[in-house]
Amino acid sequence: MFQRLASWTSWSAYSTCSRTCGGGQQSRSRICNGGQAGRDCAGSDKQSRACNRKPCPTWAEWGPFGECSVSCGVGEKGRSRACLHGMPGLDCPGSDTEKAQCNLEDCPVDIPLNPCCGDDVRMADVAFVSDSAHYGGVIGNRALRFILNTVNDLDISSGKIKTSLVSNKCNARTGYFFNTFNEKSQITNHLMRLPGNDELQPMVEALRMAYYNSDNGHRGGAAKVSVLVVDDDAKLTYKAIDEVMKTKRDGVEIFIVALTPGVDDFKMYFMADAPKNRHIYKMKTGDSRESENIRRALTEAICKGEYSVSIK
Repeated sequence: MFQRLASWTSWSAYSTCSRTCGGGQQSRSRICNGGQAGRDCAGSDKQSRACNRKPCPTWAEWGPFGECSVSCGVGEKGRSRACLHGMPGLDCPGSDTEKAQCNLEDCPVDIPLNPCCGDDVRMADVAFVSDSAHYGGVIGNRALRFILNTVNDLDISSGKIKTSLVSNKCNARTGYFFNTFNEKSQITNHLMRLPGNDELQPMVEALRMAYYNSDNGHRGGAAKVSVLVVDDDAKLTYKAIDEVMKTKRDGVEIFIVALTPGVDDFKMYFMADAPKNRHIYKMKTGDSRESENIRRALTEAICKGEYSVSIK
């Protein structure tokens, strides 16, 4: 009787590669008709091969940041990275560029002649109260810089203007009285080493109770002036506002400088003396020109008791 010999069928098509890149495997197979593979049909019934050997797309490391877009003030700097073996955004998810803010020194601004000088400067004892002068961040540095610059603008050398910085009784190292320092350099050195206190209400209370008396350098014929430099609306509590109103009833002229736009307008309007537009100063952008213009108007109002400077 005739017996049919076992034989292989044709190879099947190769399967899909196990990887799309970076080296994978694909296989195919065949069948031994009329017998058993390896016994009746010589050879293997499976076969594999390498596939998709090209490297997979991947991001290279970020390059260094480039130069800042401006030479002073706030600008941008950028860096980039390459998509190796592919196209950015298509083969490599994400962006091939990145930007970051770069904060350089404030740009120089043209400041008009100091309004706080001349024969018409009034005699005033000016007390600064700040809830943020000691902070290490941007707001704190800006508050300290604003107070320092304002003190430097005031007519201290002639003796007509004296300044103090208010602290509460639990942190007396923060402040200084009207008779503590006679030179601007002494005041500057002290302000630069502030340990600080950020509770507004106790400081206003200390201002009212301790600062405007002769033992601490207040002069009987001098105007009582206080400048509240605030950055956080939450610190203008009802207790703090009540202390400010008590201080006003004691004859202290209140100026308010808000370092951020988030400070409530109604609270400032309620606390500040009239005319309101010359006792309330609120920063909107925080740039150096805005700060200088506010300082110019504030120092003239303090020194001359006049309110003719318009803020541009």
